[in-house]
Amino acid sequence: MNTAVSVPNNTMPAPITAFDIMMNPEMMSRFEKLAETMASSKFSVPKHLQNNPSDCLAVIMQSVQWQMDPFAVAQKTHQINGTLGYEAQLVNAVIINRAPVTGRLQFEWYGDWAKINGKEDKSWDKGVKVWATLKGETTPREITLSMGQVGPVRNSPLWLADPRQQLAYLAIKRWSRLYTPDVILGVYTPDEIVEREEVDVTPAQSQVKKHQGAGGLKAQMAEREQQQEATVIDMESQAHDSAPYDVDGAIDHIKKLNTIAELKEFSKAIPSDIAEDQQAKIKETYSTQYRFVQVLDGIEAAKSLEALDGVMAKSFEPHSANFNDPQTNAINLSYEQKQAALTA
Repeated sequence: MNTAVSVPNNTMPAPITAFDIMMNPEMMSRFEKLAETMASSKFSVPKHLQNNPSDCLAVIMQSVQWQMDPFAVAQKTHQINGTLGYEAQLVNAVIINRAPVTGRLQFEWYGDWAKINGKEDKSWDKGVKVWATLKGETTPREITLSMGQVGPVRNSPLWLADPRQQLAYLAIKRWSRLYTPDVILGVYTPDEIVEREEVDVTPAQSQVKKHQGAGGLKAQMAEREQQQEATVIDMESQAHDSAPYDVDGAIDHIKKLNTIAELKEFSKAIPSDIAEDQQAKIKETYSTQYRFVQVLDGIEAAKSLEALDGVMAKSFEPHSANFNDPQTNAINLSYEQKQAALTA
């Protein structure tokens, strides 16, 4: 069964970016004033934006990039676990209208959808295929998403009332995050906002009290050895040379490491007594590279299309905003090659 969502063919003005806004003092000033006005509203914005000009400004800047009414967009936002989320209906409308595709975004459902409980169903024989052709290409890009790949977060009541529609909504988002990630970069719906796993680069505090004599010292040494084996990135506890640690060199080296083993081994040489801001830079680069390698390893290890899409859903999508363009392109290329190999 095929369904197509029409994409307007009218020529749209060139989109403005957040960088364009921030580099235009006059425009930024106008938006800041509008944010103050929006934040003072009692009825035209939801409660989490009232008296909150900073988040109102974020909504305004996002709305301008989407060429939408900021007050209308504000009504489609939610605050969940400290993160600003956007309703699935809005996000899908943005993708359909802003993605650089020709023709229509198309769907094909498969499986028996009679008497399905969308909140509980985890079967692999019911799903939807979504495809569209990017501008300048002739072969459509597609993904297939089954109910078994949805994951446990199904908060919307539409998972019960209309599970096919909800699955299509989710499939559109995953299609966009894979093939046109710039369209909804950093934008998530409530079901996607989950607690993200942190890669900890801070040395764990010793649980053994100090100054307990030789026995206490031995216990601390044993605990330190255990920490070195357990932590993902271990800040080595040793004295520095007089020369400062080359943070930029370390960051450049991390970006060149292509295996988890190499990353873990390099982490052992990172000292613990460098400035917090330098640790933060290393942590950010390390975490992103670690997740990047994890995605590539997962794609390579996938033995089926279901497993392949599962890797993208669990390892790529939650962190897609953190990957740079070369990393995203490498992941997309690896995905397409693996998909071709599995369907050959």
